[in-house]
Amino acid sequence: MTGRTLGQEEYSRAGREAKKLMLMGFAGSVILSFVLIAAGGLYVEIFPVKVQNMILGGGIIRSGGKTKYIMWIDFIGTWLFGVPLGFLAAFVWELTIPYVYFMLSLEECVRYMISLVVFKKGLWINKL
Repeated sequence: MTGRTLGQEEYSRAGREAKKLMLMGFAGSVILSFVLIAAGGLYVEIFPVKVQNMILGGGIIRSGGKTKYIMWIDFIGTWLFGVPLGFLAAFVWELTIPYVYFMLSLEECVRYMISLVVFKKGLWINKL
């Protein structure tokens, strides 16, 4: 949807559509998070950020053809943050599996922060 709007060179409309998608995704993830909280589980704490990453990285930023941005965002989140933190959590701090998994999931926050900068600066806007 956003890619088509960018192709029509309607950049401000694409920005509005992207913000609308982010808002709808966030609202949906919050609602789903409350459902999951009622069912229990530690992973729910990070769920809204994961959904925002899917919308920003998997949809909006890629719709502008910025796939290399996503590659670097994923690399930084996974290999410079997630894996080292998971290693520390498991082997140095000797946390239990649910906590190690939670620590690994924090890479989503790093990805989200970087993706949000790319989005707010408009670096994703590109006519394909």
